[in-house]
Amino acid sequence: MDPLSVSASAAGLLSLAVGTAGILKGLMDGAQSAPEEAQNLLAEITTLSDVLQDLVQFLRTDHLTEQRFEKTSVLRMTIESGQDRLKLLYSKLDRFRASFDGNKLKVLVARFTWPLKKEEKLLSETTSVFLTKLDQNHADIQNIVSGLEKLNISAPPDLIEKCAEISKLQSLVVDRASSNARDIQNISLGMDSLQERFNDKDFKKILAWLSPLEPQKRHHDIRQKRLPGTGDWFLLEPKFQEWLSDRTPGSDVSSILACSGIPGAGKSVICSLVVDELGTRITKSPESRACVAYLYCDYRDEKNQTPFSMIGALLKQVLSTLSESKSVPQDVFSLLQKRRLSNVYLCVDALDECKAQNRSTLLQYLAMIAKDCGQECSFRIFTTGRLHVKLEDYVRQYPDLGNLTHILLEANSDDIRRYVEHAIDKRRKALCTMPVKLATAFEDTIGRIRNQKSERAIQAIDVLKWTFLAERQLTVTELRHALSVSFDSHDSGDDSDEGETIDWDNFPTGKSLVEWCLGLIIIDEEILTIRLVHKSLNDYLKK
Repeated sequence: MDPLSVSASAAGLLSLAVGTAGILKGLMDGAQSAPEEAQNLLAEITTLSDVLQDLVQFLRTDHLTEQRFEKTSVLRMTIESGQDRLKLLYSKLDRFRASFDGNKLKVLVARFTWPLKKEEKLLSETTSVFLTKLDQNHADIQNIVSGLEKLNISAPPDLIEKCAEISKLQSLVVDRASSNARDIQNISLGMDSLQERFNDKDFKKILAWLSPLEPQKRHHDIRQKRLPGTGDWFLLEPKFQEWLSDRTPGSDVSSILACSGIPGAGKSVICSLVVDELGTRITKSPESRACVAYLYCDYRDEKNQTPFSMIGALLKQVLSTLSESKSVPQDVFSLLQKRRLSNVYLCVDALDECKAQNRSTLLQYLAMIAKDCGQECSFRIFTTGRLHVKLEDYVRQYPDLGNLTHILLEANSDDIRRYVEHAIDKRRKALCTMPVKLATAFEDTIGRIRNQKSERAIQAIDVLKWTFLAERQLTVTELRHALSVSFDSHDSGDDSDEGETIDWDNFPTGKSLVEWCLGLIIIDEEILTIRLVHKSLNDYLKK
């Protein structure tokens, strides 16, 4: 093959390398963070492109016109091998890029999964093999030439030309690639560590993508308000103990424990208590391979409270439990299979605050999960809700949910006593910290008035001024008019009232006169006049 034809093959390989680099760069730009190995791979392909460009120019020089490259020549073999391997790499990256087109889940997988495995030594091996073959062929030819010279035999011209050809190629490649040789070797060795490059921040982003719901925040708020000892009686309930007890998957023990009650019966507090109790048991027995996931439904969050978001919220809790390294799992299904759970507990609070259609779909999905667990995993559900939600109907509709046990929640006398004692103690402590002198109390209140929003603070201070400085008690209507008077900026030149106007758009309400003064002003309802709350406040303002 003449040099021009070889240069055409090299140019084709160059075009393939440029296309591969373009796809790789696009994937790196689209990812949350570019792994170091991916950057090294891009640098290697860029270096290969530079080498091929110089090679194409070298093959098209005039002094190589008469040169011929046989099929067994190192150059042709290397170019052909490079084309095969680079096509394979291009194909894999192109399929990987296609993952960005489609549904949301495919995009997620594409953004956090590297398509190449350690055993797939693609471009890196091609480059190293190229250099190794050049060295080996050059050494073999030099040995032959040296052996012929010892026998006083002249080496054939074509053998000498081939040795010179290899020397030129060695120089060309080494000049371009020697600085990257260490990176090239590290690429294939480092493929297995790509999945570990994503840190805790990336893991949290994936969890946030799975669902906008954050039940852990609601759980934390309820737990903070729950007094020590509250609900302990429930943990001793025989029905709860039976639901909680160890059982063989598929046994007749109830899989669903439904607690219902009127508003204010303490359903959310009991649910948070159950979540903490389950978490404590699992922590004490890590070998039990159990998982607790929970939801707190809220009628105010209907927009985000879809069946998919609720299942996603449960899934990300399961992933957080299984993925100890807090890094991105390479394969979620593989992770679940390797660490098969023996017990799964799902706690759903305020099921009645979930729209009927979404509630039905959620329970349908849970039934599918329960069926999938089969005989290998004990799947249990704990729910709370108002009395009108009849879980019996859903169990009949979705029998895979399992057997149902019901507990009627009522306000517990010990819990009520504990709450009242806590409230009294809190008020007592607050009274102990109140200012001893009235002057200090008035000073603190005025300070609170000034810390309100600007509009409220200004009006409240003006009300105090008008009420305190007025020669007689003002009626509510008089004070409202007084506060709505605005003064024009122009100077009238005399003592008339022409510069004063009523701002009817800024007429304060009677309610705001009192509320924004934080108790320092009261209205005499019989004669509808404004006055200070006490003579002591008048004495304080005089000082």
